Amino acid sequence: MDMRTVLALGHDEDEAAKLAAATDGGDHSVTVRARTDLGSLYDELCLSVVHCLLLPAEIDGTSALEVSRGVDALFPDLPVVVAGLDPSDVPAGLDVRAVGATELTSDAVAEAVGAALAGGTDSDAAREPSRLETLLLSMFDQFPMHLYAKDDRARHVVVSRHAKEPTDLVGITDLDYSELPREHREAAYRDDMRVIESEERVLGIEEYTDYIDSHTLTTKVPWYGPDDEVLGLVGVSRDITERKQREHAARRQQELLVKLAVLSAHEFRNELQVALGRLELVEEDPSQIEVIQQSHDHLIDIVDKIVELASQEQRQRNERLLWFSKLCREVWDSLAVADSTLVIAGDDRIVADPESLSLFLQILFDNAIEHAGEDVTVTVGTTDDGFYVADDGPGVGPNAPERVFDAGFTTIEGNTGFGLFVARSIAHEHNWRVSVSESADGGVRFTVSGLTFGDANR
Repeated sequence: MDMRTVLALGHDEDEAAKLAAATDGGDHSVTVRARTDLGSLYDELCLSVVHCLLLPAEIDGTSALEVSRGVDALFPDLPVVVAGLDPSDVPAGLDVRAVGATELTSDAVAEAVGAALAGGTDSDAAREPSRLETLLLSMFDQFPMHLYAKDDRARHVVVSRHAKEPTDLVGITDLDYSELPREHREAAYRDDMRVIESEERVLGIEEYTDYIDSHTLTTKVPWYGPDDEVLGLVGVSRDITERKQREHAARRQQELLVKLAVLSAHEFRNELQVALGRLELVEEDPSQIEVIQQSHDHLIDIVDKIVELASQEQRQRNERLLWFSKLCREVWDSLAVADSTLVIAGDDRIVADPESLSLFLQILFDNAIEHAGEDVTVTVGTTDDGFYVADDGPGVGPNAPERVFDAGFTTIEGNTGFGLFVARSIAHEHNWRVSVSESADGGVRFTVSGLTFGDANR
């Protein structure tokens, strides 16, 4: 006697046993294998023998008709029975037996399953799986990328488990997937239909999804049947966000260094001209040696700043949760300015790389001391999405305060003008926003936003 197996999704073992008893008989015996969730569907169909698939009208929020479309694309000869669905709701062209009854113990369900089994099946699901099938299923289950296949109407047939369960998208097109922005869905669908209708391969297309700040690399090619007819498409999308971030960082670094090289060349030329001019006067006026030494010291300072900027972005950041006030005090204490004062006006735990933030704070503190004097009072505090550093010095003046971030801009003779330029570069590297304004005491206030906070006070 032949053994026939029914896969019943969305039902328990007791219901399955009763259905098996009701359909058993004739020239075959029936085993009903129950699975409560939809996620096991493709594992069951690809790795075991199934002669008939039994579905409820909806399972795990997915319509049985959508599931049936996906199953039909992979196993076109597998009989499918849907319980709890009016037969008139089955669209033309979809081979599904629908019955209005929902209980597996009902006569209508048992008769529909029995009729499906009586006709036999040539479906690939009804035989032992091949090694190639197990290989492909392993790829879909375990590869760390988005693999998928779609039918000739661009509806998902099977999806890898990398980002979602394989059945979350089955039976629907990208147009129907409402979690994505509409313009993104429409573009993906246009690509799908171009591959299916024109047999055009879409190779290595880079896509950016702004609402999740994600970059992907997508390839789609036609899915050919045994007679070279196009059954749909197969595709793969890989997340390349980290790679793009590295590329952008490298590009920003190159742009920074090119700009610094131009500015530095100008500074070097000026200082060398000063030194050479004074050198001609040394014999008559030995005091010119001191001026020449100052020029050389300035050149060394410029070189040190350039090396600092060129190297600090190359190391890997190590972000962690830290108290803002604690880091401020540590940096402040390292400056060892006896007459100056640090005031903590607000505190919170923030997520940041301690080394990068320490360098950033050091530059702002140094800037306050240089411009306001060693008796300066510096006030720091947190805001809704960042922090500020303010002083009681002379301020930045009314003309274009944002110029303080330009490389080479300085109001102090002998200063390189690179400090705040480096600070803004650090901010940009961490996707922070930094602005300058007048402080409550008439000095300078630097406001930094775009940081992530811990949960200590929120």
